[in-house]
Amino acid sequence: MIAERDLWQRKDVGVADGSLSRSLPAHGSALFRVTPGVGFLLLGEDQQSEFETSMRRLYGH
Repeated sequence: MIAERDLWQRKDVGVADGSLSRSLPAHGSALFRVTPGVGFLLLGEDQQSEFETSMRRLYGH
């Protein structure tokens, strides 16, 4: 499990089990920090539910 943070927007993007992908405009760029070994145990119950909803929207699961 890995955690992903958007460094330019200064916000956590989510947690993933496998690969990550992003769509960027032509000549676009992004900067992310990917941290291994971080999971849901760091989130409170409300945060976990909100996070899971965000991940479903983001990754279409």
